[in-house]
Amino acid sequence: MSPMMALGPIWCGLFAFLMLEWIWAAARLQALLRELPARPSEAVAELESATSALEAVPGRAMLYGILGTAVGMIQALGAVDQSAAAGDVLEALMGPGAGTTVALLSTAIGLVISDVTTRFARPLLARADAVFWALENPDAT
Repeated sequence: MSPMMALGPIWCGLFAFLMLEWIWAAARLQALLRELPARPSEAVAELESATSALEAVPGRAMLYGILGTAVGMIQALGAVDQSAAAGDVLEALMGPGAGTTVALLSTAIGLVISDVTTRFARPLLARADAVFWALENPDAT
């Protein structure tokens, strides 16, 4: 069984949606930064919205990873309870599709998404901060 199948369609969909949301926010922020000179007053509110969306994704990725850890551990402990009578506790904990697999994979994927989105968002957010500063201090440029 592949790791993604062990993780399950709900978790895969959740992490995929999170990445799509981040990609959309990053593309929106880049477009707003390009068109800012043409309409600075209208773009500021949209720019703030795009930056807050871009900043929120890494934190949510970590929270989803922790939630997956909790769900996976609940599944693992439930499987241990069910298999204790049969004497196959190790298979219940470490077998394919076991709760431990879900817990570890969701944690790892959440941390990777958080790290990647944070690293790639920094340059965009720095440009947005420079634009905000320039708009707030027009005589300093």
